[in-house]
Order: sequence, then structure tokens, then C-alpha cells
Amino acid sequence: MPYFSIIVPVYNAQNFIWRCAKSIQNQTVNDYEVIFIDDSSLDSSSEICKEIASEDKRFKYIRKIHEGASAARNCGIAEAMGKYIVFVDADDYLTELFLEKLSGTLSSGESPELCFMNCHYVDTGKEILENVLFQMPEDLDTSRNMSGKEFLDIVTHGTNRLPGSTWLIVAERNFLIKNELQFDPKLIWSEDSDFIYHAMITTDKIKCHGYCGYYYYMVNDCSISKTFSLSKAMGRLDVYSKWAVYFNSDSEAQKKYSKSAREKVVQQMLSEYCEILNICINLKNKQEKKCLYSRLYKERKLWKQCHNYKYKDYIRYGIIAGTILQKIKRRIKSVVKHKDR
Repeated sequence: MPYFSIIVPVYNAQNFIWRCAKSIQNQTVNDYEVIFIDDSSLDSSSEICKEIASEDKRFKYIRKIHEGASAARNCGIAEAMGKYIVFVDADDYLTELFLEKLSGTLSSGESPELCFMNCHYVDTGKEILENVLFQMPEDLDTSRNMSGKEFLDIVTHGTNRLPGSTWLIVAERNFLIKNELQFDPKLIWSEDSDFIYHAMITTDKIKCHGYCGYYYYMVNDCSISKTFSLSKAMGRLDVYSKWAVYFNSDSEAQKKYSKSAREKVVQQMLSEYCEILNICINLKNKQEKKCLYSRLYKERKLWKQCHNYKYKDYIRYGIIAGTILQKIKRRIKSVVKHKDR
């Protein structure tokens, strides 16, 4: 049984897949398997993956019907044989020491069920942006497992943000299977955030990995501002509102987390929520506007809570200015008046 199962969802990635595969083959450790899950690519990705798998027996190729990233990753989890599962996007790449350093953290001391790590961002000009999602304390003992409360305190400290991408986590395969943790195939946007939050609240065996050896290639980043669709927007709003409500609850399950950490998570969820709605609110399509205004009206209590938070600055992922909230508030009022007629 390999130590790592590296799951690589592939869809129309012919320009990137060779680089991704080569970075994995160049690892200084060999105790891994790679599973290409081809989501019915329309370009030459299939041929490239087949060629790599035929030449390197550590690579496995599976082609499935086109169902999206969630179903592809679930397929990979089902096929995986390794102790730990690593998610790598087809357009990203790793440093040669990535698995060696990661193995050191996972095998040192207590074995975690979930491990979080940082990444570098690479822009279209191949410039490496040194920004990382969260800063870990210098004296953090990476050989010891943390509880969910401890981890949440770290990733919500200062300007830190809760990780929301699958390539920022490593998960123990048995942990995922035992708790039936899968990606929601109904979500076509922010499905990775939803998966990570579910995993995070399910375990008290969490580690943070300090070595930054994952490079996220931003050129293929299909942000909602660039490729808007109503279904994607609604799906993303579903995720953010769901977890904002969860962490704002005062039930016993949520009380194990510190109040300040929960407030920071709610603030992050709602700021992301506002950012998307700010894009959507300027839509010219009347039917799409109607759907979004209806959504705003249904969740007006959540917006009232959101308005109580103080947003001071724009940080990397966009903290929303008060003017946007006022604009949304006026839209809600207009919907209410229309419904009362």
C-alpha cells in the first residue's frame, strides 16, 4: 500500500498536465500512486494521461462521464489505496521536496486525520507571489495534533483566512471513508470549501505543515467575476450562507470554538458572500436579477447580521466595503415594497 494517493482531476488541461506530472515524478520519495481522473476532456488531455500512465506504473488513468470536479475527486477517493490522500489540480505543480517534507510532518509524533498547508501563487507571467493564506506561529509543534478549536484559533488570527481549497489539505483515507466525507456533486462552485469545513469540524486530529511546496497557477483560475453563471453564483452563495449560519450558532457543537474565532469565520463567509452579490447586482439580465433579489429577500436576517460587522480594509480575497452593503440593503427594500403591492 502506498503512503500517498495523489488525486489529479483532469478536464481540458493539455497545456498543463505534462508539467504537473513531471513535478510529481521528480519527487525525492517514491512511495505514492497518482490517479488521473479524466472528466471527459475534449482536448488531448486523455492521450497525454494515457501515455504517462503507460510509461510510469505509479500513474493510473480513469476516464468518466463529465460530472464536474466533485464527482471526479469522489471517484479518486474511491480508487485510492494510500494512507493519505493529496489533491493536486492538473494545472498546478510541486517542488521536488513536497512529498518528503510532507511525509516528515505526517509521520512525526501523532498521526493526523487532517493536515493543512500553504501554497505559493504563480501568476500568468510565471512570477511567484509569496503570499500565503495563513501564517503559523513560529513555535508551533508540528509533531502534535491540534483540536479543531486550536486550529480555528490559528487560521483566524490577524489577517489569516480559513483555507478553502482542496490542494491546501491532506486527508487520511480511512478518516474520509469512516465518516463518509465526500464532495457534494450538486455543488459546482466552492465545493472544495464545503468539503474542507465538513472535514475540519469532524476531527480533533489536525496538523499544520510548514513547508510551502505547492504552486497554484492562477492563469487557469475561472473566478466567478470572469465566468459568471447564475447557477455557479447560487451554489457559492449556498455554501457561504450555510457555514456562516453554522458558526454563528450557539449550539453545544459550536461552543467548543472560541467566540472570536467563530466571529472571524462568519465575517469571512459573509464578506465572500457580499463580494459575489456585488458582481451579481449589476447584471443586465432581468430574470437573473429577479432570482438574486428573491434570494436576498429570503436571507434578509443574515444580511442584517452581516451589516453589524466592521470591514476595515480590502485584503487579498476582498473584504466588502460598507457602500456595497448599503446598495444591497436598498435593493432588498425595493423587493419588499414590490412584494407588498
